[in-house]
Amino acid sequence: MTDYKYEEISNYFNDFIKERPDEWIKDNLDDLHYHAFNSVSLKLARATPRSNDSTSGLQYWRVIKTLEDIVQKFIVSRLTDTAIDNRRKG
Repeated sequence: MTDYKYEEISNYFNDFIKERPDEWIKDNLDDLHYHAFNSVSLKLARATPRSNDSTSGLQYWRVIKTLEDIVQKFIVSRLTDTAIDNRRKG
């Protein structure tokens, strides 16, 4: 797993999730990567200092990889919670 600015990126993602109702998250779980990347990565890109050398692109790639890990964990936890709830109901 990539841990580049993990806490900062995780905080951005958690804020993104908190701003949305549970129903929206449920309805958009399949597209959560898309929504998170468009919202969270833009905020992070604005907050990341830019330089003219090749490290700027590498930093952005690390941010994206870390965000990808965070979103994937969130989706897996949501799907696991849903599966457990369905077993209890069924």
